[in-house]
Amino acid sequence: MKKTTKKEKILIGFNASLDSCVAAYLLKKQGYEVLAIGINFADSDDDGKPLYSQDGETLPKAPFFGCYKLDSLERVKSIADLLQIQFYAVDGAKEYKYYVTDRMLACRIGGLAFNTKVMATELIFRILYKKMPLLEATSIATGHYAKVIRNQATGFYSLFSSNNLEFDQSFCTATVPQEILSKVLFPLSEVGKNEVLRISKMLQFSIPESSQVDPFEISGNEDFEKFVQERVASSLIKEGALVDYRNESIIGDHDGSLYYYPGQKNLKTKLGGALDKSFEVVEAIYPVGTVYVVNDHSLKTTYLFLENMVYDDGHDITKPIDVFLKFSHTKERIQGLFFPKNNKCGLIELKEELKGQIPKGSCCVLYNKKGIGAKVFAYGFNELSGWLNKGKINLYPEKYNDIDNNKDNDEVRDIFKITF
Repeated sequence: MKKTTKKEKILIGFNASLDSCVAAYLLKKQGYEVLAIGINFADSDDDGKPLYSQDGETLPKAPFFGCYKLDSLERVKSIADLLQIQFYAVDGAKEYKYYVTDRMLACRIGGLAFNTKVMATELIFRILYKKMPLLEATSIATGHYAKVIRNQATGFYSLFSSNNLEFDQSFCTATVPQEILSKVLFPLSEVGKNEVLRISKMLQFSIPESSQVDPFEISGNEDFEKFVQERVASSLIKEGALVDYRNESIIGDHDGSLYYYPGQKNLKTKLGGALDKSFEVVEAIYPVGTVYVVNDHSLKTTYLFLENMVYDDGHDITKPIDVFLKFSHTKERIQGLFFPKNNKCGLIELKEELKGQIPKGSCCVLYNKKGIGAKVFAYGFNELSGWLNKGKINLYPEKYNDIDNNKDNDEVRDIFKITF
């Protein structure tokens, strides 16, 4: 009698999106026993405390702010049933609050940028990895467009861009740690978006349009003010002035500095009036309530200093390295020269001047090349960036008085005096 072979179990992060459906379908076709894991990050009642207006009326709570939100577990399960794969719902609300929401608010209070998409993506992999032994699975998967390759000599697992650069998500998955990455499969790594669409049409059911919407960035949502107000002490939400940094003139008032963040555009005053579209926030001094803005045409970046860096295996970091930098999942890769420093830090000299700013705290991912199959060389977080003037990095553009008087900008740091 022929001995039956037990199928290998694999957990897939599943939200019934087009990509997760096709990824699950392909894994099943490859012979895996696929277990769909729907992670619910939204806490329906938060801390359970009602909100009241000054008149004592009950106020509705702000909508859930996060990435990969599940609109309906029932709908997700029904699609898993159509794919004939087992479905498990996991409550990740507490983890999301600790790992994403609380950190995002802490960064906001500290005046730092925070990429919610990167952190939420990493959390998905951490939760899937944690569930592996409980469900006796040997691997985990998602519908992200990225690629993992094992170095046969060292046993190290490296992350690469997918074959579909337009939809590549290696930036979002760059912070997944090595022990988890060693268990990851990306079924869509070699599949283009057009092929995903073609496969989806072969399936005998339709995927709702709403499930195909890309997750949004928390800090850019128009309802974010209410979200902050519910979770931050009112004493921290300081009213104050919107100040043009270059001439130090007040151009309007605002109703809370915590509602502003570096790089923010489409600004409005307290009375609802819109500022010129060219203005963007360069700094918000939250304890005082002052928000500095500048004309974005005057912002430029030629150098970045990164900290808390994590490197891929097998690279010589004792000498300068040509890299391609990405600091947002929507931005193109920028060429530069990377100078490794001590204490998990590094300095990047951009090959060409970048118009605009890279906010402090931004997650920066370094690749070894620009095109298809680029390897993630390292990632880190922007501590300091700007343009070089007389051997010093200027954080912001020169003030008009400094230009007229031929003086150095007050907001200057000597790159050679930074402790590495």
